[in-house]
Order: sequence, then structure tokens, then C-alpha cells
Amino acid sequence: MRNPHPSTFTHLFLKTIKHYSSFIIHHSLFIIHCSLFILLALALISCNSTTKPPTASLTGRVVLVNDTDNPALDPADFSGISVALYPLAVLDTTIVRLNQEYPQIGVIINQETEFNHRLLNPVKVITTAADGNFSFSGITPGSYNLAILKTGWGYIYVPNLNLAEGGNTLPVGRSDVSLYPERQLPAAIETDYSFLSGRTYRVADDSVIMGNVTIHTGTSILIESGNRLDLYGNVSSRGSSGYWKVSTAEEIYTTTKADSLPKFDSFGIKSLQGLPQISRMICEYANNGVATNNQPISFSNSIIRNANASALNLTSESAEIQRMLVYNNPHKGITSYVKAHIEKSLFVNNHESCMLHQAKATVEDSYFYGSYLGIRSFLNPQEIRHNSFDKNDVAIAPSASSPAIEYNDFYDNQRDIELNRGGVATDPGYCNPYIQRNNFYGNKFYIHLKGVNSVYADGYIAYLGVNSNQHYPNNYWKSSNLVDHIFDSNYPGSGVAYTVNYTPRSAVPVQGTGIRG
Repeated sequence: MRNPHPSTFTHLFLKTIKHYSSFIIHHSLFIIHCSLFILLALALISCNSTTKPPTASLTGRVVLVNDTDNPALDPADFSGISVALYPLAVLDTTIVRLNQEYPQIGVIINQETEFNHRLLNPVKVITTAADGNFSFSGITPGSYNLAILKTGWGYIYVPNLNLAEGGNTLPVGRSDVSLYPERQLPAAIETDYSFLSGRTYRVADDSVIMGNVTIHTGTSILIESGNRLDLYGNVSSRGSSGYWKVSTAEEIYTTTKADSLPKFDSFGIKSLQGLPQISRMICEYANNGVATNNQPISFSNSIIRNANASALNLTSESAEIQRMLVYNNPHKGITSYVKAHIEKSLFVNNHESCMLHQAKATVEDSYFYGSYLGIRSFLNPQEIRHNSFDKNDVAIAPSASSPAIEYNDFYDNQRDIELNRGGVATDPGYCNPYIQRNNFYGNKFYIHLKGVNSVYADGYIAYLGVNSNQHYPNNYWKSSNLVDHIFDSNYPGSGVAYTVNYTPRSAVPVQGTGIRG
């Protein structure tokens, strides 16, 4: 048998190669087409499907309780109760920072202390059905405050409520949330009286309670604009957690943000017997705040804010003030006309945080921040020690007063210590304070001998506050050159005849100053 011609063999080989190449190309194209089809299908599926954000729901039940021992008198219809979900209240960042740095002073603020539904617009509002049930849906998961209220039936808050994705039930650990009838106080109550937790009390006209008074945490006392409540019996607070509140009654049953909140007159503690002990109180939106007289009195762990005149006016025999938070008062924070011991308190953003008016007083271990005046002392000896002052226009302003000022820290104040005369020619009243062992860390005036905060010429007329040379030794002064930081005869153009002698001066910060632990 003859072998094929070489050219024939080559032809057959090339034909075979061409066949298989065509097969591979066709199958490769098929695979590519299939892959493209699959990718296109996946893209179409992806485009047609919507990624839904997570949501939360909230269900619960609110009942109306007649507040007597006879449940037969309870209402059968629980409809019309407003349940409103609110964003969290914005906490004052300065107070939060100081709370963290000095947890031993003032009050630690949180949603319970700061939330007021009248100051915010709600996220959602619904009303209960006849059986008291309510249900929210489509809520973005997160933390909220809940307000439950009904005209004539008071209100209750559930602060810092954390709603997780999916279903949530309120309340946790109880079957229902209860609202009790609002109680309106008469013009006069001559017997002992107890303010109960979870209840709302209204003062529609001036009211007086002559008997002894017990106030439980969880109480809300609402005083209508221009009216006052005076307590003449012994007053005591009950409860180791939570707070009781005295506030204006305006707009309390609205669920939308109020344009303004008119203020009530005052909450007077005028005890004629016993030793009033006030703790865990929040008083806000008053003209004259809390006014005291007669018996010695003590306040602790309480908040007073947004008062037009004096937030806490002390005219009682004596006063013990401890762990108070006094802030956002456009006039005065604490005004004391009596022997007072003020300690471990926090004063923020008041016009005048603490006025010691002819009062023998001690102020210690407290922080004064962001006020026009931190402490103003007038006549009588006072002791101001172990405090911190920052961002005030004037930290301490003695007026015709010679307080002992020692172991304090002064930071970024416009004037750390400003000395003021009595204010009028018939009552000159000069200052000669004892100022030692303080740290002056600021960059402005450490000492100013010519002040504008005389009690008799408040904020208008500059008076020389001393009538002799002053000697303030053993302090730490941050600046090496004190000419620009002490307003005395050495300050250019001062016209002051007297000099501050600051020697010996401490070369390093004095130890053990400021707020103690």
C-alpha cells in the first residue's frame, strides 16, 4: 500500500485543526454568551429588588385609674390618651463634660432630668383605643423619649426608650401604664398633705398648705402662670431615685412644640416648724424660683433652672446647700441673705450664679462656668475656697466685702477677682480680702482693683474697691510679667493709687487647690 502524498497529509492535518478550532471558538462564544446572560439576569434581579431599611414597632396599653380604693369607679373607656414619641433631648455639652470630670458635684444630667416634651416636636403621635391599646410601626430603630398624657389625667414620661429592630412592647415588667386624675389644689389646705409618686397636681390660683408636707419622687406639681404655692408646715422629700418636679402648667397637654412657656410666680418654703429637707427636686420656669424663710433649711441633689429673678432665694434662718445644679438663670442663681454653707454644686450659664448678700457664708468645692458673675459677696465675712472658675466675665466680685479667697483655681475668666466699693459716698465700704494659695492660670486680669459690680451701682459705674495697698502672697500666677494682669497703680493709665504686692509668689502651681474629691 502506498503512503499518502505529503501534500495530502498536510491538507488533512490543517483541515482537522480548523475543525477543532471552530468547535472551540463556537463553544467559547456559547460560554461567554451564557455568562453574559447570567450576569445580566443577576443585574436585573438586583435592580428590581429594593433593600428595605430596618424598622421597629412599639405596642402597649395605658389605663386610667380613679386613684381611690374602689376599682369599681375606674373608667371603662381608655380612648383618647395621647402617646407621643420624641427624639432625645440635647444635653448641655458643658454640663456633660463637667459631670464626667467632677462626678462628685452637682447633678448628673440625663434624659430623665432634661426631657420636656413641650420643647420638642414629636416623631409620631397616636391615641389609644377604647381598651387603652396603642401601636406604633415603621419607626427607625434607636433611642427615644415617650410622653403619655390626657387632659385632666396628668402625664408620664418613659425616658431613653431603646427600640430595637422588630417588635417592642411597653412597658417592660408591668402589664399596663397607669394615668391618674390630675388633682387641683384648693386655695388653702390646713391639714398634713402628701404629694404621691406618679401623680400630677395643679395650682390654678395661689395656694397655701399649712400642715406638714411630704413630697415623693415622681410627683409633678404644675403651677399656672403668675401663681404661687407656699408651704408653711415642715417639708420633707421621699425617694432615693428619680426626681419630683415643680414647673409651669402652660402647654402641658400639647404634643407639639410650644412657642413659649409663661412662668409661674414662685414655690415658697416658709416652714414655721421642723427642719425642711429638700432633695431630688427640679424647679423650672418660675419668675422667683424657690423662696425660703423662717426655719433652717437644706437642699441637696436638686436642679433649679430658667428662673427670671432669683432661682433660689434664701432668707431662712440658715441654709445647707449641697450638690445643686443651678443653670440657665438670666438673673440670679442662688441669693443668700443668711448664714449659708454651699458646697459641691455646679453653676453654669447664669447671669449671677451666687450672691452672698450681707451673709456669713462658705462656698467650697463648687464649679462656676460661663456666667457674667460667678460669686458676688457683699458685706460680712465669707470664705471662698476649693472652687474652680472658668469662662466667667468676673469670677469673684467682692463689694464692700473682705472674703477669704484661697485654694481656688482660676482659668479663662475676663477678671478673676474684681474689687468693688459699696457704691455711694454715704456708704463707701471698701474691700480688703485675704487672697492666698490660689492658682491663676488665665491670660487676662487676675486682680482688678476698680470694679463695675458694686451692689449700689450694679454694672454701670466703676468704683475703686480698695483704700489701701493690698498684699496677696503665696499664689501661683501663670504670667511671668504681671503688669498687664493686675489692675493697680502699675497698670498703664489706670489712675489707681494703690498697689498689689504679690510676693512671695509661688513658682509652681499650688498643690491641693480646686475641687476636692
